[in-house]
Amino acid sequence: MVKKKKDNSVKVAKIGAIGAITAAVLAAVIGGIFMLGRNNNIPLPPNQTTVTVSGSGHTTVTGDGNVIHQGIPQKALDRLLKTLDEKDVALENRDKIIDDWKRQYRELEERLETRSSDDRLIAQAKGKLKAGNLDGAEKLLEQSFKNNLKKIEEDRKKVAESAYKLGSVKELKLEYKEAQHYFKQAVKFDPKNSLYLNGLGSILYTLAQHEKAIEYYEKALSSDLETYGPEHPKVAIRWNNLALAWKSKGQYDQAIAYYEKSLASNLETYGPDHPQVAISWNNLGSAWKSLGKYEKAIEYYEKALASDLKTYGPEHPNVAVYWNNLGSAWKSLGKYEKAIEYFEKALASGLKTYGPEHPDVAVRWSNLGAAWQSLGKNEKAIEYFEKALASDLKTYGPEHPDVATVWNNLGLAWQSLGKYEKAIEYFEKALSSSLKTYGPEHPKVAIRWNNLGVAWSSLGKDEKAIKYFEKSLTVFEKSLAKDHPDTISVRKNLQSIKN
Repeated sequence: MVKKKKDNSVKVAKIGAIGAITAAVLAAVIGGIFMLGRNNNIPLPPNQTTVTVSGSGHTTVTGDGNVIHQGIPQKALDRLLKTLDEKDVALENRDKIIDDWKRQYRELEERLETRSSDDRLIAQAKGKLKAGNLDGAEKLLEQSFKNNLKKIEEDRKKVAESAYKLGSVKELKLEYKEAQHYFKQAVKFDPKNSLYLNGLGSILYTLAQHEKAIEYYEKALSSDLETYGPEHPKVAIRWNNLALAWKSKGQYDQAIAYYEKSLASNLETYGPDHPQVAISWNNLGSAWKSLGKYEKAIEYYEKALASDLKTYGPEHPNVAVYWNNLGSAWKSLGKYEKAIEYFEKALASGLKTYGPEHPDVAVRWSNLGAAWQSLGKNEKAIEYFEKALASDLKTYGPEHPDVATVWNNLGLAWQSLGKYEKAIEYFEKALSSSLKTYGPEHPKVAIRWNNLGVAWSSLGKDEKAIKYFEKSLTVFEKSLAKDHPDTISVRKNLQSIKN
């Protein structure tokens, strides 16, 4: 809240009885708070000409006996004077109050004149005001106000829907920054719509803005829980998306908790043979793989694959995702040839579905490169990595985690070829990007530090290597576990160099 300036506070404090009464009377014209009239004027018979002097001393007489005071009907002025009498306003204060009241009355009349004649309620209110019927004018203006509020709300929803649709097209064109802009507009104009909140969260997740993604996913979840309750399919989707974001932040246990909620809900809603259930199984597999539980991950991936092969057949994008993920798990278990089989299936499907410039295809190229590198085919690996890098730079720009992953993989390949300085260049790029994306306590940052340690050790810079290994080990022990494969690997690296 902006603090009021001191001089404004003083002005407010100094308003006296005159200002307070004036404000009350003026409010009566606009809001109908007080009944205005005059108790010491005796009504005259119709068509009788009369002359009445107002508090300001200005009088106009019409031919039919209707007295108009500076354009103000007698009926309306009588109400004002009655209110002044009821409030026992001192005579010396009345002139100012009456002048202010007349000014406000004329201003309202002028504003009604400028309204479109097509507005039936405004036209009727104008007639009531000219007749001095403030109550009638108030009721009509109140209805007009409600109608306009409703129209504004409807217009805002239309603008929001248009923005969301535009954002969706931009997302389909892989123009993620532009999509983010339109999804933000949709949320701005309809801030409680869970579809728009989820859409903005998803595009922020795609752009690796995980904290912000979680913020909007939680808003979408809260909205849908209030609307549908905890057992609705939409709520299951929100839990799933929150899990994705937490997993990307390295919070795997929290991710698994959300995935399991989503899975339980989907199983109850759809049964075990539905694509949504397959997605839940796949995502749980991915979280368990991140925790180094590769066999458990494979179990979930195979369930997801079997379900979607039955539902869609082998050419569906979801099936390709599960092939890719199975390849990744088998690679982690050292089964490189088997991993390559799955990666190649996934790549062929992705190329057929999306073409060569899609981010999913870039992931497949990168994964194939990593598998070939594990088999000692570093030149072949570099070819795949460079394809992936070119695609991801075009799609995301240089500050995306997928780009950092490819830089890291290129560093590993060049390191295997004995090009340690070149490897360090790529590792440092990957580290800089990952620090910016995740902060210093994320497992991916620990991977970058470990790889830099290996490269510097290969150059005989053991002291520098030890610093990187120690940083890496601290993060792994905190974020994963002491018996995680990555933690064990870094510990061995540190021990070997110290011994």
